[in-house]
Amino acid sequence: MNDATAAATGEVVNVRRVFHLAPERMFRAWTDPAEFAKWWGHRDWTVVRCELDVQREGAWLTEFRLPGGGGHAIGGSYIEVAPPDRLVFTWEVPGASGEAAPSIVSVEFRPHADGTEPVLCHRRLRAGMAVKVNGGWAAALDSLGDYVAELAR
Repeated sequence: MNDATAAATGEVVNVRRVFHLAPERMFRAWTDPAEFAKWWGHRDWTVVRCELDVQREGAWLTEFRLPGGGGHAIGGSYIEVAPPDRLVFTWEVPGASGEAAPSIVSVEFRPHADGTEPVLCHRRLRAGMAVKVNGGWAAALDSLGDYVAELAR
């Protein structure tokens, strides 16, 4: 994994990082439920449910067990699925009160001399959420980096 850059500006978060994995293989890590569950979320979260219907208008849902016993879920639906180049999906927290319309995540899997550079844009965030979401994506990509390193062993 190479240098990472991330910027949280207003209601948009942009994150990019390079991983030593081919674009097709990286796309699979994001779309195969068994693989996604191995890296998704923070390093100390445990995925207890992962459902990915990776097709236009297909639903996705992940549920986590947090350290200390609490739980957390994130889900949405796919807007665009273009293997191995691009994924676009909605993002919402099921049952959250006061939640606005779902936010939108787009991920472009760009070929890079060292592998793949996923370029992520998370937009339509509620006011004040960009810093928290930026930290969440940074943690998820750290976990993805751990997973990619395991694949290389």
